[in-house]
Amino acid sequence: MRSRSFEEDNARSSPLVSMATETSSCDYLVVGAGASGMSFVDTLLLHAPEPVSVTLLDKREQPGGHWNDAYDYVTLHQPARNYGVESTALEAFTQHPEKLASRDEILDYYRSLLSRWGEAGHRVSFVGGAAYDFGSASYVVDARYTENDLPLLVPPKFSVGDGVDLIPPNQLPARGAGEGRRYCVLGGGEAGGHARSELALPWANEGGRSAAELTTYVHCTAGAFNFGASAAEGRRPVFSSEGEITVQELFQFPGFCFNGAVVAWLECQRGLSLAQKNALCELPPPPEEGEAPPLGQAPARTRPRCAHGARAPIGHPLLVSLRNLRRWYATPGMGEWLHGLRLFSLAMNGYSLAEGRALVEKNCDGLVEAGLLTPPEEGR
Repeated sequence: MRSRSFEEDNARSSPLVSMATETSSCDYLVVGAGASGMSFVDTLLLHAPEPVSVTLLDKREQPGGHWNDAYDYVTLHQPARNYGVESTALEAFTQHPEKLASRDEILDYYRSLLSRWGEAGHRVSFVGGAAYDFGSASYVVDARYTENDLPLLVPPKFSVGDGVDLIPPNQLPARGAGEGRRYCVLGGGEAGGHARSELALPWANEGGRSAAELTTYVHCTAGAFNFGASAAEGRRPVFSSEGEITVQELFQFPGFCFNGAVVAWLECQRGLSLAQKNALCELPPPPEEGEAPPLGQAPARTRPRCAHGARAPIGHPLLVSLRNLRRWYATPGMGEWLHGLRLFSLAMNGYSLAEGRALVEKNCDGLVEAGLLTPPEEGR
């Protein structure tokens, strides 16, 4: 079992904090109480072979990660039944389960987990408004490595001329419609879609003013799956020999919550060596220097090629995900756990465990035949 003492140098009082002293000890110090960190803690508490104590640290005053920074009208981009943590259904916290969960519903859900863990007898503390120096740390879980970029926090990847009115989507409700301005939404992802739905605008044209003067540009180009905070850091193993665990992108979708649960489940497997755990956690390689443009077409390394005999793009995140999935289903005990996990969709879509395994193998075999995937490695 791990034991770690630390100083709450930058911690401030929070109504959700159950710690009364400045110096505390815990088995796991989890930095980042967003989707990845909360999911890691929940699965750790469910599957650890012995009771563990956990301290959650976050720079925000409450759990929920980027949902605290998101615009008020944001909704979840996927069904609630595949989001959150392993033990507790998010859809139970939504007023209309058939619709996408709102920001407030998701934040309520994450706040409630702290109470639920305590009621179940788990020793979990939350410290909000705090920072942590990873350079002097060991025995910690870095759950903020895949902290996503938000337009509110990340400047646009393009230059902005003088006099151009550029706002993040958070400011749209305050602007409202009917002010005689045009709105141009920059970015066609989830935030861009939300911004367009928020705007029901009559186009107006004031004589003598240029289009730029009449237009407010809504910056939605940060990219929820761009991880600017960690992009400059080199790839690190998920499980280090120094005792640090880094939750990273092992599987593209369902994403953050799912990855946190997978890493925690592996941490609980005392029969697996460090090398075996990391072998089950293949990561996409980092972009080469100067390779990834800020906007535009993805670099060649990440674009699948379909010609037979062509060198397979082995680092493409989708193909890394499929290789990991094949390994997980082949690992004793992991396939069974994975298939029944509420954050994963095969069981919920009516597949039996045998059918799920067969589907994964069939998809991988087809990609091998097409030259897009290498055959499964010996011993992995």
